Amino acid sequence: METNALFYKIQKRTIWTEDYVNWSHNLLKNDVSSPSVNIISSFPFDENIFVKWKFILKEL
Repeated sequence: METNALFYKIQKRTIWTEDYVNWSHNLLKNDVSSPSVNIISSFPFDENIFVKWKFILKEL
């Protein structure tokens, strides 16, 4: 998922953990990496990403 599409889903409040995971996979595919991107990419689609979100956003 491209970043613009992710922001659109956030704005429309239709965002799911799966969207963030797919977005992180796209970043990694494009050689954009950080510890937080790696963490996001490792989440299963059914895990609640928002529990760890504050830490992840702080680093990004």
